[in-house]
Amino acid sequence: MAHLTKYTRAQLPHLLKHDSRARDSNGQYIKFGNQEIDTDRTYLNYNLHERNDGLSDYEYIKMRGLQYLAKNVVKRDNINWAGSWVLTLPEQMKDKSLEEQKRFFQAAHDFMAERYGFDNIVSAYVHNDESTPHMHVKITPVIYDKKKGKYRHSAKDMFDKKDLAFFHQHLSERMIKEFGYDVGIIGDSVDKAKDERLPNRSIAELKADNKKLNQLKNKALDEVDRLLKQNERLLEQNTKLKESNLMLKHEMDNTSLVDGAKKVLAKKTVDRAMELAEGLTKARTHELEMKETKALSENFDFSQRLYKAVQSNRKLKESNLDLQQKVDILEGKLAQGTQYLNEEIRQLREENKLLHKAVRTLQRAFDRVETFIKNLDNEKSWWGKFKNLFKNSNPTQYNDFQDLRHSKDFHAYEKESSLDLER
Repeated sequence: MAHLTKYTRAQLPHLLKHDSRARDSNGQYIKFGNQEIDTDRTYLNYNLHERNDGLSDYEYIKMRGLQYLAKNVVKRDNINWAGSWVLTLPEQMKDKSLEEQKRFFQAAHDFMAERYGFDNIVSAYVHNDESTPHMHVKITPVIYDKKKGKYRHSAKDMFDKKDLAFFHQHLSERMIKEFGYDVGIIGDSVDKAKDERLPNRSIAELKADNKKLNQLKNKALDEVDRLLKQNERLLEQNTKLKESNLMLKHEMDNTSLVDGAKKVLAKKTVDRAMELAEGLTKARTHELEMKETKALSENFDFSQRLYKAVQSNRKLKESNLDLQQKVDILEGKLAQGTQYLNEEIRQLREENKLLHKAVRTLQRAFDRVETFIKNLDNEKSWWGKFKNLFKNSNPTQYNDFQDLRHSKDFHAYEKESSLDLER
């Protein structure tokens, strides 16, 4: 029912002459495309927006562009200087009188003036000398920028997706208010959309489209594969950290001297540190596993949807924009997952530091016990007897303990000016 086209400065002269029914050098009306003009009905044409400013339509568009376009884009060939709405008379209105039809076009003109601004309307020519009555409304896209506090020229911002999506609905509501009934705007626009959904294309054009769609599909699949591999590397790194943490805990659990050392140290402090480390490890490990499962499930679901989407070239052509948006969403989710995994790795490292600190605390405590026993009676060699008794009773455990105690990774012996056990 209504269709918008945007035009550059170079495209406007011929189009404007067609709208105003200008004649060529042979005295024939200038046509646009393949329209057939019934010259016997040309006198029925009229313009609903006479400016009376002494300027031609082209001069008015040029003046508005030079006034509001940014200086660095005025000379660019790809800048759209005007938008052109073509409003076709609805089927329900074709049997109405010329006065009633003019009332429809006048209401449509007023709707446009309110929607885009009266001064932006260049002309509103109604053609009754072609196959179907229709109106050409030329608009200069000058809008007010609230952030900058000034007017500027932008067809992209004036005729945005939101404007186009609700145009027919708002126009229909205006006509219902004007006539008191639905004149058929929504129905006509839907039927026309169905007719134009699959335009005829040449084999060469279809092959070119198919090639572009395959390239887009392969690019998307490569990106998904890259992100999945990156996720696998992070999961592998996290698994290694968890294994290292579990090995450290296992070594501490199998050391029988831990309980004895706890009795010498401040028992509550050590117990609390170990409980906290164990609790954090279990909770974080479970939470991380749940997040990993969810991330893998989302990756798998996305791969399935992507595979189905590329089965049909026509379906892929219609949904390529949606596919790109889904890829962007997946990138965002994977980026969030990567950030979360890095945070989990950092926390596991902090937990490892806490466990290392507990081991070093036990080492220092054992060193104090050793010093204390040696000072009891040097002649009786209680310390030597204790070591021999421990070694003979359980050689394997004794050797494991010595390795752990003197390990370069854990040994925390610190020279002190005094080892006064009574302070």
